[in-house]
Amino acid sequence: MEVPAIFQLEGLSISCGPNTVPTAGVRLKLQDGSTVDNATIGDGPIDALFKAIDLSTGIPGKLQDYNIRAVTSGKDAMGEVYVNIDVNGKSIAGRAVSTDIIEASAKAYLHAINKAAANNPKYTIHP
Repeated sequence: MEVPAIFQLEGLSISCGPNTVPTAGVRLKLQDGSTVDNATIGDGPIDALFKAIDLSTGIPGKLQDYNIRAVTSGKDAMGEVYVNIDVNGKSIAGRAVSTDIIEASAKAYLHAINKAAANNPKYTIHP
């Protein structure tokens, strides 16, 4: 089943490291062509990223499972990210692949968020 891209990742930025508060910023494109930008802090870069997506979409996902694995070899290996999130008591899976594991994480989370939005007209934005 193809999932409608109600929310699309337009850009992201991450700041993290020793003695640094992990921060993530995202820009999402909505179905109507508009964009929304938000930034948040978190317990780590992925936590901050997912919080920024939640804030931008208005859909509160609770991370239940997060897995990453290499699907090709080498230093430029493709990373595949699987997430399972809870949205209003419903467990929803998301998946994405990229050479950038932060980008793959954001896209996997958005894949799950888009599934949640597709099943709830409250979140669907019509052009």
